[in-house]
Amino acid sequence: MDKKAKDRTGYHSGSKGAIHIVGIGPGGLEHLTFKARKTLEGCDVIVGYKTYVDLVKNLIRGKEVFSTGMTQEVDRCQKAIELAAQGKKVAVVSSGDAGIYGMAGLIYELMFNRHTNEEGEKRGKGETEKKISGSPVHRFSDSFIIEVIPGVPA
Repeated sequence: MDKKAKDRTGYHSGSKGAIHIVGIGPGGLEHLTFKARKTLEGCDVIVGYKTYVDLVKNLIRGKEVFSTGMTQEVDRCQKAIELAAQGKKVAVVSSGDAGIYGMAGLIYELMFNRHTNEEGEKRGKGETEKKISGSPVHRFSDSFIIEVIPGVPA
C-alpha cells in the first residue's frame, strides 16, 4: 500500500504510536466505513468493550485484543494510551459516533490530564495538525497521534 493510501485509510505509518477511536455505528460490519474497516485491519492492538469487540471479530483475527466489561471505560482508555506510548497502533472500538457519544472525550481528557501533570504549566499541547477525510487528527507533541473515525448511523 502506498503512503497516500495509508493516509486515506487513517493508518499511521510513522514510528510513533497512534490511537484511532473507531466508531462502528449501531453494530455489525455493514455499518463500518471503509476507513474504519481499514484502520481496524491496520492496527496492532484492538481495545474496547467486549460486546463491541465481538461485533468486529472477523476483521481483527490474530490481533492483540484488550477488552473489558461495562463500566470499565477508564481502564480501556488508559490501556490504549499506555500501548500507544509504547509505539503501538491502537484502535479503540466505540459504538455510535465515537466523537460525540463514544470514547474520544475520555481519551482526550486522560491525555490532557497526563500532559498537564507531566508539564505543569504547559497545559496539554494537543494541536490539530491536519484533517484526514474530515476526521480530526491530533498529535500530543511528545507522544502519538489521536484520530477519531465516526461510524455510519443506522
